[in-house]
Amino acid sequence: MNEQSQNKPAEEGVSRRNFITKFWSVVIGGIVSLTPIVVGLTFFLDPILRRRKVAGATGDAAGSQGEGFLKVSSEAALPADGTPVFQQIRKNVIDAWNTYIDQPVGSVYLRKTKEGAITAFNSECPHLGCTVSYQEANHQYKCPCHDSEFKLDGERTNEIPPRPMDELDVKVDESGNIWVKFQSYKIGVSEQIPKN
Repeated sequence: MNEQSQNKPAEEGVSRRNFITKFWSVVIGGIVSLTPIVVGLTFFLDPILRRRKVAGATGDAAGSQGEGFLKVSSEAALPADGTPVFQQIRKNVIDAWNTYIDQPVGSVYLRKTKEGAITAFNSECPHLGCTVSYQEANHQYKCPCHDSEFKLDGERTNEIPPRPMDELDVKVDESGNIWVKFQSYKIGVSEQIPKN
């Protein structure tokens, strides 16, 4: 009986030691196992979780004047007779992980009116999205895909396009640089609805 009572405390000590050893083994093993998972998730979710600055705030090749305005041309480059000038819009494009420098994102027609105002029209036809061309002989814009036609002020001259050409906001700074707030709109609808 004495041997049994002496063995019980020894067994309880071994049992407690085993429990504590197993407990800390599970805790340390869990930490070691979760560390690469947490690091991997952090790496892949970083672009989603972190707010990225809009292209332009990091120095667009074309320049940026805030509020989405991009430098497109200069006032001196526009003919005084009101002839539209085709200009490609370029800017840095940022996706989740990469920055693509000086990428084409669209195009516009810039025009100086007789009154001296600068107008900008998105060159994308509101009918099905083809690039509209300027026909100097007729002094009008024409879509080569489905014969949509527009006056110099962007108004449609036939019923093919669902709306006039999309006019864009323009600013001219003190140096004569032209800044356009470039925006693409949904095609095939009569309302001017911005794409993303």
